[in-house]
Amino acid sequence: MEVLTSCRVELQQMQTSISRRNQEICITLSNMEEEMQAARSSRQLEAISSALQNLLDRHVEHSQSLQTSFRQTVLVRLEEARARTTRLLNSFRMFSEGGDFAPQEVKMFQRKLRDKTRRISVTEEFIYSELEAFESRSFQQVGQL
Repeated sequence: MEVLTSCRVELQQMQTSISRRNQEICITLSNMEEEMQAARSSRQLEAISSALQNLLDRHVEHSQSLQTSFRQTVLVRLEEARARTTRLLNSFRMFSEGGDFAPQEVKMFQRKLRDKTRRISVTEEFIYSELEAFESRSFQQVGQL
């Protein structure tokens, strides 16, 4: 099932992108820390602090936006896969109904499709649990900054 593979690949790509951005933020924060130490007035400190908060807020918003978009994409793709599977399951007609299949063939195809439907559900659960764990780790990293 290509849909499942593509969802997993996109999850890994999104996680890599956010992790890379986390590292970039760390470097930027380190540079800002040097600016804070060199600041000569409270006004400079306030400006750096405000810039820092803006940077962190934009980063969190961007990460959340990516994750929300990814969740919606996965939801739509997997719902489409389920709908196609259901339509296919319902399309099998036996010889006695004017169709092309023997009863044993219909049962075999239905069993295979039900197995694929279960795989879709298992993959969906895996993707969402991976995403939740990653979100938690990512926000902890940002929180530690």
